[in-house]
Amino acid sequence: MIHLLGAITANAIFAQTYKFSVARGYDVDWVCMLSFVSSAMLVLVIPGGGPVGSDWRVAALGAAYGVAGWLAQLAFFRALRYGPLSVSYTIVALSVLVPILGSILLWNEHPTLGQSVALVGAVLAVVLMGDVELRRLQPLSWGGWVGLSFLASGMANLDMKAMASMESDGSRRLFLLVGYGVSVLFSLPLLRRRRAGWPEALAGGTRGAAILLANWLLLTAAGLLPGYVVFAAYGSSIVMVNVVAAILFWRERPRGRALGGIVLAVAAIVLFNV
Repeated sequence: MIHLLGAITANAIFAQTYKFSVARGYDVDWVCMLSFVSSAMLVLVIPGGGPVGSDWRVAALGAAYGVAGWLAQLAFFRALRYGPLSVSYTIVALSVLVPILGSILLWNEHPTLGQSVALVGAVLAVVLMGDVELRRLQPLSWGGWVGLSFLASGMANLDMKAMASMESDGSRRLFLLVGYGVSVLFSLPLLRRRRAGWPEALAGGTRGAAILLANWLLLTAAGLLPGYVVFAAYGSSIVMVNVVAAILFWRERPRGRALGGIVLAVAAIVLFNV
């Protein structure tokens, strides 16, 4: 259980640095790039997982994961310039819809009745929250960036699903190392000879360490506890923790249909894993 609590805490730190960096006016392209560098360096030294493997299929999946992860973070940073963290992060958290649909179509996995209900609930939650925010925001920049982050996050999760189906000794390190390396390469052209300061370095390093720690602890917890317990608790908890943090630290006040959409999203995440 301590691994699961650690993963939830690390994910909350990762998410809050999004809002913190935007609110403080940091160069978010540098924050993204340095977070990928931090993650790549820590992959090599984090305990467990075996040595770096050499399977080209794992490397190819890692490269696809790197492109999707880079695009998801880039889009989410820009979405926060126009919309709230609580609703935006909840919608992106529901990108689990993509690997679930991929599992049905590509791996011939069939959802249970509860998971089918959760799929419908998740779609309704996204529509509900998105409709509320799009009515408030002009122009529709938030919707475009959140939608792009949703799809890219879903593709990254689909790559993780494919990785899990073929994992062998050392493959986890190779997958993540290639992924973060590709993300760094894609980030470089955006910097346009700008220089990073200590604020960007601190925020990027924190984000990179936090997301790597969250993923590593989650995989460890999944090896010790039933998967339906781990992923249901993790998915619902990170949404609730980040919504509460947005209310306490950023004075966001989701009400009415937006709040209803968040509650529906939490219920859907739990049902996905039952």
